[in-house]
Amino acid sequence: MIDKIGVKTTVSELVAYKTLKTGESEAVEVARLSKELYEKGARPRDPTMVLFYDPKDEPGCRREVIIPVDREVEGVDTKMMPEIKVAFLVFIGTSRPVEQYYEE
Repeated sequence: MIDKIGVKTTVSELVAYKTLKTGESEAVEVARLSKELYEKGARPRDPTMVLFYDPKDEPGCRREVIIPVDREVEGVDTKMMPEIKVAFLVFIGTSRPVEQYYEE
């Protein structure tokens, strides 16, 4: 179920990120990155995000999963995210694949 949907401007903050390859699941890679951060003693914060650099249905769409963090983490890619205007979607539950929420 969709909890919130809208447009907002993000704040500039440090994030851990992973560039996704074609076919990699956003949900799976967010979970893996979050697990790695916890194992290395970092404190991931909400919201986790997926950045689409191209239209999501475009072949070879460039995507990143990002998680705000409290500090740089050895062995994990981090960067300062600038303030950007983004569309957002917050959903509750996992009874459907994430793609169905995007379609809504």
